Amino acid sequence: MTGSDTDKAPTGTAAAYRVATEHCANAVDEKVLADESLAGVAAAERAARDAEILNEFSPQEQRCIIRYIDRRLVVTIGFMYCVSLIDLTNLGYANIAGMSADLGLDVGTRYFIITLVFFVPYVFFQAPLTVMAGLRVVLGIFEAGFFLSCVYLLKLPPFRVGAYFKCATDWKLWAYGMMFFNTTTITYALAYFLPIILVSNMGFSVVEAQCLVAPPYAFAGIVMFISSWIGDKYRIRRPIVIFNNMLCIIGLPIVGFHPKASVRYFAVFLLTAGANSNIPAVMSYMANNIRGQWKRAFASALFVAFGGLGGICGSVVFRSQDSPTYHPGICACITVNPLSLILVGMLSLSFYRSHKKADRGEIELEAGDDDYQPGFRYTY
Repeated sequence: MTGSDTDKAPTGTAAAYRVATEHCANAVDEKVLADESLAGVAAAERAARDAEILNEFSPQEQRCIIRYIDRRLVVTIGFMYCVSLIDLTNLGYANIAGMSADLGLDVGTRYFIITLVFFVPYVFFQAPLTVMAGLRVVLGIFEAGFFLSCVYLLKLPPFRVGAYFKCATDWKLWAYGMMFFNTTTITYALAYFLPIILVSNMGFSVVEAQCLVAPPYAFAGIVMFISSWIGDKYRIRRPIVIFNNMLCIIGLPIVGFHPKASVRYFAVFLLTAGANSNIPAVMSYMANNIRGQWKRAFASALFVAFGGLGGICGSVVFRSQDSPTYHPGICACITVNPLSLILVGMLSLSFYRSHKKADRGEIELEAGDDDYQPGFRYTY
């Protein structure tokens, strides 16, 4: 298959892609307009239409359609989210480059207040949107719906309020959200304070710190792709999450307490890799273990909200009065990792017990939504 400036679909699949996307749009419109009492009938009809459309195309054609959608939609959203993260996390670089001195942010709690005010509207405006401080509040409002909108574009779910909020009773979703909170607490703390730590704690110059921030993130990207490949190949999720948390548990004490700056900088690689690799690991752990569009929609919103709360926590744990060692912040970040391991253990025990009941035919797992999958089993 070859592309062109007009980004044509692969030969023989353009019509299939058009039919499939038109069908998705029609299904959404029909579902939104349907009466709640006809939800079961609509779901059965939708499933029958889905099967009928899929049967029109060979497995090879279906794979071509999926690759075509992945190339257009996922790559575009990935690039947009990359730009969003640059906006979201460049404050630490600006701080050591002179912003703190110019704006007086090195006095008291001013700097972490500046980092904090972004996340308050970021969390508050998640649901409705499925001078420096003022500008960051506005930025938080406009950024609030971005991640959730990306998820919506990838899923295209219709919306039913009752079915949506019913999912709040599933404790496992809150456990996944708390694991995401634990992870983003560290990733945002790194994003906002690593450049400062490199200068004030490790003794590097501003120019050196600006350069030395990049290699740990490059290493994190390598670890992220390798662990994702291993997880998909062997169909595992829990070991990846545990491995990433262990990297953080090893790296954090070294960063905080080892006397040599070179060793502390090496530990930054472990910490950055573990924390950032755990974001896709926790998200896939959640995604593999839930079924139903309503539960997925609620879990997506919950993840974004808990991620924003992690940003709030990560913004305040490294206080200026704790410079240059920042031991209270280091200890706070150390604490959240064992909590994630406890939650993984609780989920694993729940999965084991549920599998035993399902194997005996006592229950059907994740059967509370219209499009549940009979015979579903959780992924460890």
